[in-house]
Amino acid sequence: MALVNKFTKNIQGISQPIVTNNAYWKVVNVNGNKEEILVSVEIRESKGASGSIGLMAFSFEPEMSDENFISQAYNHLKTLEMFDESTDS
Repeated sequence: MALVNKFTKNIQGISQPIVTNNAYWKVVNVNGNKEEILVSVEIRESKGASGSIGLMAFSFEPEMSDENFISQAYNHLKTLEMFDESTDS
């Protein structure tokens, strides 16, 4: 599972940000406890691309249910404004 979403990267010394419209966002690490989960998300230019173009971290309070923390992480990401236009991949 992953999300396809726009990724904008600002680079010091360059006036315009670099924009990847259909970047591939994949959860690569989930750590935490019943109070807080920290999620690391790797961003690639596309699903088949080698090497990442970014890494971001997010956190959320998990539900102690049958749904695993990785699924909960993706569901949480989709609630964030920056993922309003994302699609499942």
